[in-house]
Amino acid sequence: MKTENENVTGNRMKELRGETSQHQAAAGVGIKAANWNVYEKGQSLPGAKVITKICQYYGVSADWLLGLSDVRDVAQTAAPSQLKKIIGRPPQRSDADLIAEIRALRARVDALESRPAFACG
Repeated sequence: MKTENENVTGNRMKELRGETSQHQAAAGVGIKAANWNVYEKGQSLPGAKVITKICQYYGVSADWLLGLSDVRDVAQTAAPSQLKKIIGRPPQRSDADLIAEIRALRARVDALESRPAFACG
């Protein structure tokens, strides 16, 4: 049985789907929910076609998804010739993902606003 550290791909898939269900994430990517579940649990690794679908849907690099890199954003790892294709279609995101991101941004703003201001002069 794999430990949390050995299941990098599954953990990152869970991170990508956020508060959405496995069924919703799988539907967005175009795979069966049962397969998403197996991948997320680390019982199997997705094949190249599924990895490609996940990366395109969420806008992440395959190296990041597989745990080969800490650089998540595909735009930071793509060749310049690929950027036009990537930038032309932003990753599709669920309402739950957007709400979670807004909440996280609000929390960051609140944290920054609670810090003492720097005095100038």
